[in-house]
Amino acid sequence: MYLTSLRLTEFRRYRSLDLHIPPEGFVLIGRNASGKSSMLEAISMLSTMRSGRAQTERELIAWESGTEYGGGIAPFARIEASVERRVGAAEVAIGLQLDPQRNNHLRKQISLNGKHVRAGTAVGTIRSVLFEPGDIELVSGAPSVRRRYLDIMLSQLDPAYLKALSKYLRIVEQRNRLIKNLVQSGASWNTASTRQQLDYWDGELIANGAAILARRVMAVQELTNLAAARFASFTEESSLSVAYSSTVPSNHSTELSVEDLEHRLSYDMSETIDRERHAEFRRGITLVGPHRDDLQVAVDDQPIGAYGSRGQQRLAVIALKLAETDLMTSAGADTPVLLLDDVFSELDAVHRSLLAESISGSSMQTIVTTTDESVVRAAGIPLERYAVVEAGFVRWLEGAEAV
Repeated sequence: MYLTSLRLTEFRRYRSLDLHIPPEGFVLIGRNASGKSSMLEAISMLSTMRSGRAQTERELIAWESGTEYGGGIAPFARIEASVERRVGAAEVAIGLQLDPQRNNHLRKQISLNGKHVRAGTAVGTIRSVLFEPGDIELVSGAPSVRRRYLDIMLSQLDPAYLKALSKYLRIVEQRNRLIKNLVQSGASWNTASTRQQLDYWDGELIANGAAILARRVMAVQELTNLAAARFASFTEESSLSVAYSSTVPSNHSTELSVEDLEHRLSYDMSETIDRERHAEFRRGITLVGPHRDDLQVAVDDQPIGAYGSRGQQRLAVIALKLAETDLMTSAGADTPVLLLDDVFSELDAVHRSLLAESISGSSMQTIVTTTDESVVRAAGIPLERYAVVEAGFVRWLEGAEAV
């Protein structure tokens, strides 16, 4: 899989960009706040239909957008890309526009091959893996960061996962609201009336939660070996391990199909909810399910977030991100687009070269951003094309400039 073009209109710093992208990728050079990260944000957003950087999608729209039309056009932004895949070419686009008639409510429209579709239909058409300096939180941050890592990866790979996740998150909110209302009304956690009111939401929580759990567990089983191998390629001094930690105790064979595992996890989840119901009423929230789970990352059997050095943590994150690309490519699938946002500046010279070597051994289209061109060139990154971005304008380096 590789992008052939990227078009940005009124997206952050980009007023208008129509960029043709080499199949192998390129290096984008620019100062801070020049638009480097925004370009990778746009590509990542076309994979997941959401921005990983913006607190609200209003931030994505250039403030000046629509002004050249004399106020007749409401502020808007549009991102679109063309991609070549094994199953054929595709066009994905996201349009954003403020509606002045509805208190500047944000309208979002997603298109796939020229037809308006729901977000879930377009997710994963373009598969990408984004690695940025802040991803150190993947090993040192809160469990929610690691859950998000799994969700982004699996949503691009499996429509059933994305569907279950979308429903599950809504169900947790509604079930939490019901529990709080019951607690405030003085209802006891173990009465027949309480159970009757919770029965429907329990059933929906279990059905969708087990679907998520089964797919996470199976993915992490594969991810463990992939991440360990990637980490070993960077250092022989330590070993990396990854394990899924769930609020639902279970011990099932790794040879089960995803359907059989889902069925057994449904039973385990039901049993656990019954045991924890008193605690849920005491705290007023849903305590059981994938929204409370974690991914345990350890070096030499010690939690890396607490005991790993900063260098080990960086290498572990790189290993996890590259393992993500390996998992996406398994079973003959398309390789994802690899997006490296100023990552080389965070590494020493040895590990820059090792990362560059890892990239050169793959067939992934890779887009690298940097503030320091010399750092990337010294690492031996296997990309021939270089471009410069300044205030949202991109210029390819040619001839002597590119050397």
